[in-house]
Amino acid sequence: MKKLIALLLTVFMLTSIFSSCKNAEDNKITDAPTDAATELPTDEESESESESESESESESESESESESESESESESESESESESDKEDGSEEMEEDTTTDKKEYTVGKYIYFGSYPQSMVANTTLLNALNGMVSLPNSTLNNGWASYKYYAGGSNTTDYMWYIDLAYNEGKYRGVYFTSYRPDETHRLSKAANSQQDDNGYNVSTVYWFKYEPIEWRVLDPNNGMVISEAILDSQAYNNYILENGTDEYGRNAYWGDSSRTYYANNYAESSIREWLNDDFYNTAFSASQQNIIEYTELDNSAYSSANSAYDSETT
Repeated sequence: MKKLIALLLTVFMLTSIFSSCKNAEDNKITDAPTDAATELPTDEESESESESESESESESESESESESESESESESESESESESDKEDGSEEMEEDTTTDKKEYTVGKYIYFGSYPQSMVANTTLLNALNGMVSLPNSTLNNGWASYKYYAGGSNTTDYMWYIDLAYNEGKYRGVYFTSYRPDETHRLSKAANSQQDDNGYNVSTVYWFKYEPIEWRVLDPNNGMVISEAILDSQAYNNYILENGTDEYGRNAYWGDSSRTYYANNYAESSIREWLNDDFYNTAFSASQQNIIEYTELDNSAYSSANSAYDSETT
């Protein structure tokens, strides 16, 4: 999916296949696990195929030809799937709930959860989806939910919405906006301050994206570090930033709230943490998937003790 918006391009590095960054206080996560298994033929299946081939020799010529054609088609499909797997470097996998770390290796691709990704281009499908909705506006949502995105330092005016629909065994997210989302939250909403139009997205048009399995690449199977292969969304680290005064080190101070109670880089209070623990967590993972995500703690201390004034609480 082309990037819909271009604030901070958040590539989700999730710390847990087996334990994921959940906040022990609010029972939600900042990161997510992934589990999958590869289907392989069993010995019984192999023996069954061998017996079938042996029996076919004693049957009529037409039956033999029929079985031979069937076996040839099966082998061709198998070879085609194998070649496809080699081309993209991944294997076809199904989700499971195993938590055995031995099943994972660095660089392996696994699938867990789903998220809106590929943009719908089929005209027939677009017409069907568009026919199921009425457009929202600043006073009437018509079943759509506002993203509550910031523009000009405020999110009091709704200008960008989304809606999820199920259609023909698929799930789709519609996105609609009447003003451009600025690439910095303090900027005004206009094309010159946005990258949406640069990427082919224009106001007053509904764009549909299909929910698809999230593909993760294993970085460290021991601590559960994975990274999504696709850029899944675009979110600001903090929606509000106030430059005022100086910090403890005599440098310009950037605050995360108007009362200047915490710095803008405080992860515990950040907008991105709230979004990951709520919006992303509840959109990407089903209730059963959420149940196998475990707790971990994240140390939010500054990278150096010389900057300890920027320490924030463990989450």
